[in-house]
Amino acid sequence: MSEYLVMLFGTVALLGIFSLIVYSEGDTAVRFGFAVLLIYSATVPLGRLVLSEEIEFPSFDVSEGESPEELYLTAEKAFCEGVRSLVAKEFSLDGDDLRILVEGFDFEKMSAERIRVILSGRAALADYKKIEELIEDSGLGECEVEIEIG
Repeated sequence: MSEYLVMLFGTVALLGIFSLIVYSEGDTAVRFGFAVLLIYSATVPLGRLVLSEEIEFPSFDVSEGESPEELYLTAEKAFCEGVRSLVAKEFSLDGDDLRILVEGFDFEKMSAERIRVILSGRAALADYKKIEELIEDSGLGECEVEIEIG
């Protein structure tokens, strides 16, 4: 967002100063043209900024005739994937270096009694206490972080 504000302020300031100095005695059409240019320069980067922040959600195959057990397993898998992406995004970790295991998954509350986060590779250097705090403060369940070596 700060890049947008810096670019917006710079562009608007330059256009405003240029239009004030060069066309202070210009006709209405010139002033209207600069006003349109200012509005355009302010709104176009905002649209690009909004589009760059789109979140991609993982897709999980669910068919209409699935049994409740299969739906439960799909929901548990989606929950694990969500926890993994939350930790990976928050701590700038590679998702492949994280494994999430849950025990006592509650489908209705979308939480678990116990969540085990297993760190491997470069993720093993992450602050495990902060990962535990993040998950527990999010209300997802009690968290335990393990480090896998080798």
